[in-house]
Amino acid sequence: TGDAFPEASATKVTATAAAAQRAGYRSFKVTVDGIAANTTYPYRVGNDEKWADPVEFTTEAQGVNQSFNFLFAGDPQIGASGNAANDEQGWTGTLNLASTLNADFLVSAGDQVNNYSGRDSEYDSYLAPMLLKSTPQAVTVGNHDNSSRYTDYNNMPNVGALGATGAGAQSGDYWFTYNGVLFMDLNSNSTETAKHKQFMEQAIAANPEATWKFVTFHHSIYSLADHAVEPKINQRRAELSPIFSELGIDVVLMGHDHYFTRTYMMEGANPVVPAGHDVSKKEPAPTEVVNPAANQVLYLTANSASGSKYYALNSEFATGLPSYSAAQDQSRRRTITNVSVSADAVTLDTYYSEGSELKRLDTFTIKRVAAPTITLPGTDGAATVETGAAFDPLAGVSAVDALGNDLTSALTYTVRDASGSTVEAVNTAAAGTFTIEYAVADAYGSTASATLPGNVVEPDLTL
Repeated sequence: TGDAFPEASATKVTATAAAAQRAGYRSFKVTVDGIAANTTYPYRVGNDEKWADPVEFTTEAQGVNQSFNFLFAGDPQIGASGNAANDEQGWTGTLNLASTLNADFLVSAGDQVNNYSGRDSEYDSYLAPMLLKSTPQAVTVGNHDNSSRYTDYNNMPNVGALGATGAGAQSGDYWFTYNGVLFMDLNSNSTETAKHKQFMEQAIAANPEATWKFVTFHHSIYSLADHAVEPKINQRRAELSPIFSELGIDVVLMGHDHYFTRTYMMEGANPVVPAGHDVSKKEPAPTEVVNPAANQVLYLTANSASGSKYYALNSEFATGLPSYSAAQDQSRRRTITNVSVSADAVTLDTYYSEGSELKRLDTFTIKRVAAPTITLPGTDGAATVETGAAFDPLAGVSAVDALGNDLTSALTYTVRDASGSTVEAVNTAAAGTFTIEYAVADAYGSTASATLPGNVVEPDLTL
């Protein structure tokens, strides 16, 4: 009753214990299954001698094509400012504001802490926000996390040996699915690109029906600040970009450079700049793409979610931004991105924290729109007209887009005679055959076509 933990009905799961780097502590990990959708679960951790205060989490709708949203946070890097208490306050403040977005889980771009070698207090500060006690997180190995302490504090699924570095057993590349969407996380401290590709091929092969494919890793390959032109970043960009396009990745989420950057849709390393949205000409940045080609990828680099460190624009870009940059910001404000996923759209809304509220900084949507539908007259799939009668090729023909909007007025058609030659109209002066080819395009450029065969016949004069 009340706030009492329901011990009698609780399920007890035994943790696996291991030695830890933190003096006087051990690392305990559990995997809990059988979690139902749309359910609130109280839980607590401990043993029969001492239990922590109970907290709870609530699950959302589950199943392929069920809509959901998750938070994407860049480089909390607790301790980077030199004042871990201030960094914790900023990180907690951002997540407190983001709690109103009711995210299903959180993805971190890495550098959860600043000093991986011995400051466990930075992990305490990273894990302090209440949101992290009720929201699952998928973390990434950053360059500031690259030690065995990372493994002590984290328990990610499907971790393999590919991509592993000095961060222990948890440091390999890993993947998971959520509502039919595939998430792959790479440890970019490893520059063994062939192994990262092998991992992604295996993850995709294990999930061939994935509706969307996300990749997260730390070292941004499309950023604008201090690290953007470093030799190893250039190497990663040259090697990884064509692989992501080859594998049909939809979105890549990155950190490391502490400067918000959103690319155009990219084919390999080549930006796809839509007409009227070339920011180098001071045109507005694109805010959506509809039915991008399978090899087009969106890259987003997050700024700091805690405010512990910001980087300025790289001096090499002082006279002009690189061609991949569609939207960018360095206003030295804590940011976080809410990613909304449905069967037919992914929307990335990036917010900055100002006082007691989040304000939108940027938005971009990838839409998948089905082709329009053309409906032909009759039920037998053919038209019949008597000799000498008038014939309107558009009579009884209609078209709608995927949202049900009427496109009938946008229909075009071509009439062909029995030989296949294009003619102006159906010749009803004599019996014969004809074909009408219809076409229509919707507002997004998706097209549909249909063919109606027809016969001109002598009238039936039987009494």
